[in-house]
Amino acid sequence: MIKSDTSRVHSNLSLLGLAFSLAILTALIIRSDNYPLLLLAVLGPVMFFVVWNSNLWTLIMISLAVFFGDWLINLNILPAQFMWIQEGLVLLLFIKALGYKILKKNKVEIVGGWIIAALLVISFISFCANGSGVSNLFLFLRLPIRYYLLFLTVINLDLSDDEVKNFNKLIVGLVILQVPVAVAKFFLYGQGETAIGTYDISGGVLSTTLPLVVIGFALSYYILHKKLFLYIFLILAFIGFSIIGGKRAFIFYLPLMIVFLGWYLRKDSRSFFKYSLLGTVLLIAALYSALNFVPSLRPSWRRGGGIDLKYALAFAVDYNTETRGGVSYGRAVTSINVFHNLRQRGAPAFLFGLGPGSVMKSRFKDLDFGEKLKQEFNVGYGVSGLTWLAMNVGYMGALTLFGLLFLIMKKCAIFYRTEKDSYWRSFGLGMTVFAFIMIILNLTYGMILNLDLVSMHFFCLSGLIVSKEKRHHEFLSESTVGYPSR
Repeated sequence: MIKSDTSRVHSNLSLLGLAFSLAILTALIIRSDNYPLLLLAVLGPVMFFVVWNSNLWTLIMISLAVFFGDWLINLNILPAQFMWIQEGLVLLLFIKALGYKILKKNKVEIVGGWIIAALLVISFISFCANGSGVSNLFLFLRLPIRYYLLFLTVINLDLSDDEVKNFNKLIVGLVILQVPVAVAKFFLYGQGETAIGTYDISGGVLSTTLPLVVIGFALSYYILHKKLFLYIFLILAFIGFSIIGGKRAFIFYLPLMIVFLGWYLRKDSRSFFKYSLLGTVLLIAALYSALNFVPSLRPSWRRGGGIDLKYALAFAVDYNTETRGGVSYGRAVTSINVFHNLRQRGAPAFLFGLGPGSVMKSRFKDLDFGEKLKQEFNVGYGVSGLTWLAMNVGYMGALTLFGLLFLIMKKCAIFYRTEKDSYWRSFGLGMTVFAFIMIILNLTYGMILNLDLVSMHFFCLSGLIVSKEKRHHEFLSESTVGYPSR
């Protein structure tokens, strides 16, 4: 046992040393005129080595890439191509997981495959009907499929409980790091969308999404697992995180999340009572803080006055229904605008959109038609995930992809209800809340599925839930073999 532990430590130190050397080498390569090709030539074998030697370290590298990559790119420290690394790691790990299963003649677990198959068919029909281009089709499908592949990969990797817990600890550490970084940026730039964590230099949507996800997990673990100060700290810190980011939407989605979580706790009277008290205090504290410290939610931003909930609600309604010169800027009016626009174009456009990739931003300038087609819809701002998908592959394609989110939420909810261990039960409830946030925010707020930080961790952690449940069923099946029926 001691020898095994020592070997594991040496292996981890070797990988850590490799990662450090890789970071130095990457920095040196970037200074070269041909850094994209050199980067690919050097990183290809290194990526293969990491994936071959450690599933856990591969997941860690992917997580680190999405937590820091876009920030370093926008600071011009890394090239834009750097974010292809994490997608390469996902693909290599996917090939490894499926190859191992096939060689061992074990069953390859596929969850939601029929949904993705339906999305591919709908996208192909839309592509043929609109002639949006093969490159656009590929770039569009890349967004939902890359992390679905990670989802399948994690399901088939069969990571141990210790590996999962270590990965979760890393995520908690990276999440905590976001708070001091946001505070430091607040003192540098002031309150607003530039006062965020390590994931970018500006990112308003994540300042709403990340606090909701973190608070959902913290509440789940505090109520069901352990009454640790860490969870209270995370709740309070991420209320502050959203306020530092100046996000108004957070305070309107938080009650929905609290009610949703309470719905799943309602049958456990003891936990539900504790949660009701904590949730009420949390909501009051968050509401008071937001109305006090988010400038646009208090009357004194425009005129004299203190806290005024009626004013905040009126501002939210005006903000979400704003139009200027016939162009929609509010999220609600933009969703309605696109719905009517597609319906007026006829059933093919309504069902299948204007072609996959026809309305999307791309790093490839020749393929970036986002702004042009948004003008056709008279849209200036406020595109939700549902609306964006509808413009590309119609409402049929959009609802198909939402079906995958609902399927994952259902599996997480079943895991929460059947699991007995408090750690994993809390994890299941936290992931059920995470899935709910993904659904409600993609429906009404923003293109959350396209955000690497959120999407990667959602599909990865969902895969861990499905994998854990699968192993649990296999254990129960094996334990009953040989016992006579009664």
